[in-house]
Amino acid sequence: MKITYERDACQGPNRCCKLAPELSDTDDEDYAIPPVEGEVPAELKEKAGLAADHCPEFAIEIDK
Repeated sequence: MKITYERDACQGPNRCCKLAPELSDTDDEDYAIPPVEGEVPAELKEKAGLAADHCPEFAIEIDK
């Protein structure tokens, strides 16, 4: 499973940071940035799905 973030789509509500802090962080402008790029560790797959499912801008994509 891979996770990608579409920076241009992010509007900054940071739900991903609240649901999956291990998989997302914020930059100086309060937009999501991924500390994990590429393969998501097996133990974080559920959190990755939650973050993607709850992103109102669909800025997070999961490739299974």
